[in-house]
Amino acid sequence: MTFCDLVNVQFPNKNSVCCKGKRALSNSDKAKVVCEKPWEILYSFDLDACAKKQYPRENRWDYGVSIGKDDEERVIWIEVHAASTNEVSCVLKKRDWLREWLSTKAPKLYNITGNSLNRSNCFWIASNGIHIPRHTRQYKQLQQERLFPRKALLLPENGSSSQKKKNS
Repeated sequence: MTFCDLVNVQFPNKNSVCCKGKRALSNSDKAKVVCEKPWEILYSFDLDACAKKQYPRENRWDYGVSIGKDDEERVIWIEVHAASTNEVSCVLKKRDWLREWLSTKAPKLYNITGNSLNRSNCFWIASNGIHIPRHTRQYKQLQQERLFPRKALLLPENGSSSQKKKNS
């Protein structure tokens, strides 16, 4: 099954959860995600919106996106969030929620992600500049977690896990 198939199975009560290209991303977030040729953004879905009813009090991750070229498909996870020292713990909670959700509630999606969230498939994009000074405890925490905010995301990142596309 492809990423889009798995997303639609995961959220059967929602219509057209998986969107072509970057359509699931908000207009302001679309501009922050770019894909280099020959790769293209195949599908996206708004995980935050889909999971909001089931997890109303949780810190939820924003988006799942698949990129592809030829017969290869890669899955990445994107959070667009303020990048300041007082938001670091929130984003780390969101990433922990994503890991838990994928491994326990969406194991097939986790499997095509490569059964891990790492710096090649899990990205934090700053919504309005990066304000985390290097001397802070939060910066050191991000070093340990290997999750740094960026102003934009140019895909593909080297080392992203991938799978051959399977026609269903």
